[in-house]
Amino acid sequence: AARRFKDSCIPGHCRLTCSQIQSWIRFEYHRLIMRARCTGRECGSGISISVANPVNSAHQRWRARRYLRLGFACVAAIVLSVAVEARGGEPQIRFGRLTLDDGLSHGSGVAFLQDRRGFLWFGTEAGLNRYDGHTIVHYRHDPDVPGSLPHDYVLGLAEDGNGDIWIGTDGGGLGRWEHRTDTIVSLTKESTSPDGLASNLVRAVTLDAEGLLWIGTRDGGLQSFDPITGRWRSFRHDPEDPTSLGNDAVYAIWVDDDGSMWIGTDGGLGRLDSETGLFTNFRSDAEEASLSDDQVRSVFRDTRGELWVGTWDGGLNRLDESNG
Repeated sequence: AARRFKDSCIPGHCRLTCSQIQSWIRFEYHRLIMRARCTGRECGSGISISVANPVNSAHQRWRARRYLRLGFACVAAIVLSVAVEARGGEPQIRFGRLTLDDGLSHGSGVAFLQDRRGFLWFGTEAGLNRYDGHTIVHYRHDPDVPGSLPHDYVLGLAEDGNGDIWIGTDGGGLGRWEHRTDTIVSLTKESTSPDGLASNLVRAVTLDAEGLLWIGTRDGGLQSFDPITGRWRSFRHDPEDPTSLGNDAVYAIWVDDDGSMWIGTDGGLGRLDSETGLFTNFRSDAEEASLSDDQVRSVFRDTRGELWVGTWDGGLNRLDESNG
């Protein structure tokens, strides 16, 4: 009966009455108690049944009453959920907290990620934390321990196709946590080739659909890295070229489904055409509809396709792409 009731309802409008629900429950009850067979003929107050093979077992009658109680509970839950949806009600939101008392290495959470296994990762000013819902595991920098975190200040996290976690740090370059060994491999400006990592001050990391790692740095611009081939590609600001990166301080990276990239810098918001390598830059100016602040710190596209841009001192912006 509960399933039938649910299937007969649409959001904001239910086609059933309480009498119909009661009739269904009575029918299910008598079917179990009396093994009744429905004639399919409607009557004034419900459904007409014909009785055959009464059940004499006390245990079966007990089971039937039990199912009846469960049926009422199920229907009550469905009715409540439909009523809330019909009224446009919102569920009450409650916040839980994780603090130093729960085992966090630091009170500042500046980077967050949930991996494919369900673990939550928190980047802080004092190391990386992994949370399984019960306990917290710390990853800290220790110069005497190979495979430790390259730097304790973690500002960026991203998971690749292998389930490894890429870690951007403020001073230690990149780290890659390998899930098979539970160790971290470091990539720094000093350890890579001359055309490798441009700066150890990493502010943002993300991966695109091709598996390329994109890195935003504090003073080395935007870079991409192919973990398979080891190939690096760099994008820098050129004041003489309006189609170059808006600023070499990159704080946010967002990859669209079509491969286009949105880059938040200290010189505004940039849209990178990955095929041509050219940028379309959006900056703050006297126009009311322009970006509110050139210091962009976050970029996000929601499920409706709207692009949101967070700034350092200009609040939140929503880009209207329909106007070009």
